[in-house]
This record gives sequence, structure tokens and C-alpha cells, in this order.
Amino acid sequence: ADEEGRPLREKVLPGIHANRRTFNSVALEIGIPTEARLALMNHSAPGVNGKHYSNAQTWDLLRDAAERIEAALRERLGMPPLAAPANVRPLRRAA
Repeated sequence: ADEEGRPLREKVLPGIHANRRTFNSVALEIGIPTEARLALMNHSAPGVNGKHYSNAQTWDLLRDAAERIEAALRERLGMPPLAAPANVRPLRRAA
């Protein structure tokens, strides 16, 4: 742990699957729902419930999840946050 009690993390891991594991681990740490994590990783949900009854994803939800994961990864790597592109419309928020 560092001086503030946070767990130490590697900045660079070997192998292509390390990227997928890191993406999933960071998404899990920041509270991205399982269905969104699986969709963003192009995985199907396990079991009958996941395969037949959990297709409630919206593009806005997935984009929000992807942006949150990217921000967390950039923070972990000590990179500055990205500015929002001018041509992207804001997310619609459910009431």
C-alpha cells in the first residue's frame, strides 16, 4: 500500500489478455454493472437469465460506462482527462 493506504497497482502488464483483465477489473472497481461490462467486452452473460432476459442495454448507458472506464484507466496511468469532443451530444438521463 502507498502512504495513503491505497493498494499499489502495476501500470503496465504483459500480454494482450492483461488489457482485457485490467479493463474488467477497473470497470468492476468503479461500479459498472455486469451487463454493461460484458457487453463492452463482447461477452455474453452466463445462464438462461443472461442469455434470454438481460438485453436492456442502451447506447447511452454503454457510452457512459465506456467513458467512465476510460477516465478511470487514464487516472490510474497518470494521464490527463480527455476533453469532451464538440460533436458528441450529451447523454439523455432517465427521469
